[in-house]
Amino acid sequence: MANADNIKSIISEIQTHYDKNLNSKYVKNLSLKLDIPATINQDKNIVLVNDLIYIDSKGSIEDLYNGIRAVNYYVKEIEKNVLPHLSNYASSVVSTNENDKILQQMAIKNYPMNIQILKDMIQKLFIFVYDFDKLNFSKEPAYLKVRNFSELEEMYLSGNK
Repeated sequence: MANADNIKSIISEIQTHYDKNLNSKYVKNLSLKLDIPATINQDKNIVLVNDLIYIDSKGSIEDLYNGIRAVNYYVKEIEKNVLPHLSNYASSVVSTNENDKILQQMAIKNYPMNIQILKDMIQKLFIFVYDFDKLNFSKEPAYLKVRNFSELEEMYLSGNK
C-alpha cells in the first residue's frame, strides 16, 4: 500500500544508501567529474539529499517524479562514464593512511553493486509514488504534468501491467 509514510521511508533508505555507499569520502570524487546539468543536480537532490516534509500535494508528487527522473539520468551517466573506468580509479588510489586506502579500494570495488541497489530502490520509490498518485489524485494525477513521464512509465511499469 502506497502511503506518505512508505514514500518517506523509502526516500530515507535511499538517502542513507547514497550517503554511505555512493557519496562517501572514498567514492564521492567518481561522480563529481560528471557533467550533470544544474537542473538535474537540483532535481536529483529532491530524492537523494533533501528532507521531504509534505507529500500530500500534486506539486510535491511532481517534484518526486522529477527527482526520480533526475536520479535515473545521474545513474545512466555513471554507468556510461564512470563504471567502464573503475579499474583506473582503483589503481590510482593514493592515500597516506593504509586503512583509508583499503576502504577506498573496497568502496570502488562495490560501487557497481551499490549503483544497482540504488536503481532497485528508485524503482520501488517510483512504484510507491505512482500508486499514491493514482489513489489520491485519481481525477487528475500529477504524472500527467510530468515532462517525459512515458520514459519513467516504460522503465518501471512495463513489467507491472
